[in-house]
Amino acid sequence: MEKHRIYLLHQNEKEGTLDIVGKEELNKLLDDAENRKIYQDLDKIWLASQPNLGPNTDESWMRLKALIEQNSERNKTSWYQNRKVWKYAAAAAVVLGVFSFLFPFFIGNSTSYQTASGEILRVKLPDGTQVILSQNTSIAYEEIGSNRNLKLNGEAYFDIAKNASKPFTIEGPHSFVKILGTKFHLLDQTEETSVLLEVNEGRVEFGVKNKAAKIVVGGEKVLINKGKLVVTPLAKEFNETSFAKGETAFNEARLEEVIIRLQLKYGVQIVADNPALLNCTFSGVFIEESPEEAIRILCKTLGFSSEQVNKVYHLNGNSCGYE
Repeated sequence: MEKHRIYLLHQNEKEGTLDIVGKEELNKLLDDAENRKIYQDLDKIWLASQPNLGPNTDESWMRLKALIEQNSERNKTSWYQNRKVWKYAAAAAVVLGVFSFLFPFFIGNSTSYQTASGEILRVKLPDGTQVILSQNTSIAYEEIGSNRNLKLNGEAYFDIAKNASKPFTIEGPHSFVKILGTKFHLLDQTEETSVLLEVNEGRVEFGVKNKAAKIVVGGEKVLINKGKLVVTPLAKEFNETSFAKGETAFNEARLEEVIIRLQLKYGVQIVADNPALLNCTFSGVFIEESPEEAIRILCKTLGFSSEQVNKVYHLNGNSCGYE
């Protein structure tokens, strides 16, 4: 994922379209020695692809074009759409001899996106699937033969384009979802051990890695935390519009789920010191509140107290405030 992200940021930089957020992201990635090496290689490739500055990339381009045209019609289409990308690769093949390193980045029908903190992104995948990415989320989509595969790290809402002959599989750091066509919300992040799935319509096959899968249908919610799987009815259909606006909305959600989603939204750690509190339910919407303000609202609603110790928010109480 980082390699592909460096390529995109490098291309934007050379085209003069890299914004401040992108520059900060690139500088952070370049703190790593391996990433700097990738960036330097891309710089050499870019220089070689410029007019009168390198070898005959057009000749290499034609050789590569002939090779790719042996593939499917899908790859022929992506070839012309990504001509600028292949200019990089052609120069690399002639000047650096590292085309084998870059080839996996560009061959086939693959797409990836990543959002920064505070960013919400709505995208349409090549198969017609609609995805809304929450902040600090990355996806990588690819079609291989009769399969549609997507890797997710973070939180996103999916409206899967129906195609019975091409199953759609989503793989997260801890879970997987197999579907033909449906609408659902999935939260699965590397830094967290919890997974949340909410299905608005249709049915999906959902499971945790190395464990048996389970069929989840529209109107059901699944929460996996510390290896425990809990299936409950959706109190209300997941609000796609609210999610697209960057709002974090809850409708009779268990505190366990609220904590998971607030941790992702704010990048903080929240702990309920009394495990019994995790069964309390909360309804509300957080938009632009600070972490402190969100915790204050949550505690006031449920009758808890809170304390921040070493960047960890501790929730304290003996029972739910509405009992």
